[in-house]
Amino acid sequence: MAKKIIKKSNLNNETDELLKFVIEKLELIDKKIDRKPDRIELVHLENGINRKMNMAIADLKDEMLTHIDGLANKIDEYQTEQAMIMSQLGRHENWHYKVAAKVGVDLLSE
Repeated sequence: MAKKIIKKSNLNNETDELLKFVIEKLELIDKKIDRKPDRIELVHLENGINRKMNMAIADLKDEMLTHIDGLANKIDEYQTEQAMIMSQLGRHENWHYKVAAKVGVDLLSE
């Protein structure tokens, strides 16, 4: 079995070639990074952003409508309860007047 003898000059040539290859690849990557996006990419990006914003706005709208509906229900319940309380208060007031008339007490109504 013969050993491959690597001379210092061969090693330098191989590393130089490898170094040139790596530098070329890095320069290509730099060009891709530094290039300005073209019109199609910008339109695609804008459409994606608009789509996400529209979805977020729709979600917020649904959430707000749910909360507004809940508030409307609470207001309706409150108004119903207030009407029942006023009705009950009116009945109690009438009972007081009836009892006061039977007992012979004159209630002052102001």
